[in-house]
Amino acid sequence: MQTAMATSLGSVAPLVCGAMSGCACWIPVYPIDVVKTLVQNTEGGDSDGNAINVAMQLYNDEGVGAFFNILTPEMLRASVNHAVTFWVYDLMMGVLV
Repeated sequence: MQTAMATSLGSVAPLVCGAMSGCACWIPVYPIDVVKTLVQNTEGGDSDGNAINVAMQLYNDEGVGAFFNILTPEMLRASVNHAVTFWVYDLMMGVLV
């Protein structure tokens, strides 16, 4: 049973819903991913390389915006990736069921 929105969007619905859900999933965890990447990139196993110290240093140096620095390219990648994945899943469910 399809909702009215899914019916009006037709075959584009899985693409739109996949793109929106992909972006919605990335936004809350993106700051954590930025800190994780910085921790992994510390050279020589620095003792200050733990996640809390790295996050505090990043915030003190660059502010809140540093946690969302390259969010736009990530959202473009996530929207395309999740849109196609959701569309293929919906297509396969239609074939298999």
